[in-house]
Amino acid sequence: MSVERSEEDSRGKIPPLRERFSPLLSESEHETLHPDLYSSLVASDAGNNGADFRSAFIPLYASVAIAAEGWTIIDEPIFKAGEPQIWPDEPRPRDRESLLAARLQFEATLKAIERWRPKYVVMDGSLLINFWLLPAIFRSTEEYERDFDSAITQSIRLLCSCYEMDIPIVGFVKRTRMNDICAMLGAPKMRDTALLDMMLSLGEYTAPIALTNGQVINVYRRKCFDLGITESEVKRFLNIHFSYAKTGLTTPFRLEIPEYCLDRLEEIGTLIFLTSEEDGIPFAVNEADNLTRLTTSVSNIRTLMTYSKALDLVRNGEMNPDDLNLLALQHGEPWVLRDGNHIKMLSGREK
Repeated sequence: MSVERSEEDSRGKIPPLRERFSPLLSESEHETLHPDLYSSLVASDAGNNGADFRSAFIPLYASVAIAAEGWTIIDEPIFKAGEPQIWPDEPRPRDRESLLAARLQFEATLKAIERWRPKYVVMDGSLLINFWLLPAIFRSTEEYERDFDSAITQSIRLLCSCYEMDIPIVGFVKRTRMNDICAMLGAPKMRDTALLDMMLSLGEYTAPIALTNGQVINVYRRKCFDLGITESEVKRFLNIHFSYAKTGLTTPFRLEIPEYCLDRLEEIGTLIFLTSEEDGIPFAVNEADNLTRLTTSVSNIRTLMTYSKALDLVRNGEMNPDDLNLLALQHGEPWVLRDGNHIKMLSGREK
């Protein structure tokens, strides 16, 4: 088959997809202040940025959940920080740190739901543990597998609680490399966001499609059955669907939503659209992201605190000065004590 013929076939497959796009707002709603704008919403995020020393990896991770109505945070945020730990022999320290950050986000989100009983929940990131964080057969420590099991359990508790309270929960994925839609159209080497950026208009979203990541779903299903959750319940909250929405002037963002609240995708999509700025990120998600952003400078400040404690031990004769070499950063670890963009964001002042 010629290249020209292949390109014609691909173009021929794309137009019908247009019928699967829907507007988040009707024409009449564009002229009014939408009633869903001030619906109560919980948004959560997590961040991690540990340091790799010569002797061990020291993780740094935290999570926050906030309650908002429109562009207003209505209560004090819920913060959770990771426990101080030292990992001298963890072969996958960054993955384990990401795993624990995800677990913390599930916990903070569940606590926020129980406290504020919102109408909607939006998580910054996927609703499920990332495929690349699954334990490897020959490379995972017992500690990693234990933390993975704990993270999966917290994730299931969150999804199950939202299902039982009939609160819609959506994963707002800002960075995605998925190509599910493009693969359906015969272009598996093209990312969905690249295609849909050309096809979706502002305020449109694609019809939801069921996730097909079987390995992650199977791990979740086995854990659900271990926890005594029935098959019918598992199907309702574990059948995750995804959609792409053009909520701003940048790339479309991926939304993940369980089957039990699939009929309210347009409602929550509308709320996300109405509270987003030009970049398409909703106010509540952006605020949660700012509160959990662990920059290199924040990580390095924690490193300086570690150095200070070690010097106190040397001064008191409790540590040999030569042992300070153990706290040297690994080659290639970043070192920044002043982050201009982060400082500007916190102060709210333009330079």
